[in-house]
Amino acid sequence: MTLFQGTQSEESRLVDGGAVSGEVAVDMAVRAWLVVTSRDLSAGAIAARLSLSPDNIDSAGEPIKPGGGSRIESVWKRELSPLDSRHFGTEGLSAAIEALGIELAGEFRSLRDSGATCLLDIVQEVVGEFDSASTGFRLDASAVRWLDAGGFSVSIDQYFYE
Repeated sequence: MTLFQGTQSEESRLVDGGAVSGEVAVDMAVRAWLVVTSRDLSAGAIAARLSLSPDNIDSAGEPIKPGGGSRIESVWKRELSPLDSRHFGTEGLSAAIEALGIELAGEFRSLRDSGATCLLDIVQEVVGEFDSASTGFRLDASAVRWLDAGGFSVSIDQYFYE
């Protein structure tokens, strides 16, 4: 699911102190997942301890792909979804995290305290002309507090294509 995709208008940007007019074709997608991995807990045990259902689970010992060996850890994964039409990268990601509630953060913390790893995995893809003013994302203080309460690390992958 693409959480944000659209064209960025240059009309609202400033370059060298002056307004720039015209249209720049920028196709941007921001996606994010909550991921829990564990060598000790099964995927089912992870799912049973969370009040949020996963989009995907993989169990330790399962083949990664034909001829690629097997998984050494179980993986629980849930994609975050935007709550409304806000740009997911600038406001929507924080809102989606905060909407999960502090109780759920405690459930993730309990898993982490049991040896699991909790990760917020963010992927941003930008295609076309772009600049730093039109292609970022942010996490506000409330979202960072939630991630801290849950014991999360953050992984950010950005891909820029012309």
